[in-house]
Amino acid sequence: MIESDTTTTNIATIFRATRKLHRLQQTEIAAILEVTQGTISKVESGNMHPELGLWFKLLKSFSISDPYCFTYGGLEFNENTFSNLEKEGSPFLPLYRFTGENTLFSARTLRPIFEYLLKTHFKALETFLKEKKVALELFYVLNHPIPVEFAEAFFIFLHDNKINDKSLSHLNLSFASAYGAFSNNVLKTNSLEVFFDILNKEKDAIAKYKYDNNSQTYTVTLNKKSQNKMNQIQQKDSIINYNLLFPYYYLKSTKQSKMINPKIVEVKKNVEWKIAYAS
Repeated sequence: MIESDTTTTNIATIFRATRKLHRLQQTEIAAILEVTQGTISKVESGNMHPELGLWFKLLKSFSISDPYCFTYGGLEFNENTFSNLEKEGSPFLPLYRFTGENTLFSARTLRPIFEYLLKTHFKALETFLKEKKVALELFYVLNHPIPVEFAEAFFIFLHDNKINDKSLSHLNLSFASAYGAFSNNVLKTNSLEVFFDILNKEKDAIAKYKYDNNSQTYTVTLNKKSQNKMNQIQQKDSIINYNLLFPYYYLKSTKQSKMINPKIVEVKKNVEWKIAYAS
């Protein structure tokens, strides 16, 4: 591992998020990883860089998929990790319920905005999360399901802080922490088709995307299960628009091409949207 302040901070967050999601005390995770509680405390506080053996033991013990996740400060667990959410809830969102009908997308979707808020609206974000009893670590577990009620509350918070569809299109959001190694793959191949393929593999995405290279447009179709969920949300338009323009925000952030703001050029029965942009 490369020793740096960012890497150490990322590792500390990953250890904390892993422990808290599994409802473990430091002594308990220390026993699992066969180290002392003092070692865990130092790692979580950013005062110690773990040895490679400890890092890989964490990955294996808790089914963390990417061994290089410390480079971008996000992690994904095996799907079995979330199998008991409906019955037990999540320690990261104790006030919210989880069912198949009540989850909208994963934390990865909100991570780029979260990164922006950390830099520009940290105090307001901290107050908002404290009021909702939501743990900051939520945004670092990229495949953690997001319930409908919290998604709506989050977008109301954005609206209250004057972060709307128009302002988002002008922001330079960072997607490196949300897509990690995938972002590097897209940049290396310089292929938009690869990027849209990655987007469509997201299990909890509320939409599917199809790119047309000839017309420089992409089509967005809401998943059928998402349509019913949207009907109960006051912030429906904001949430849909953010997902409509998600590929644009990403491509802009990676400077894949010189694009002007996209334009919705076709709507079909409020289900399918065609997005056009010019290079």
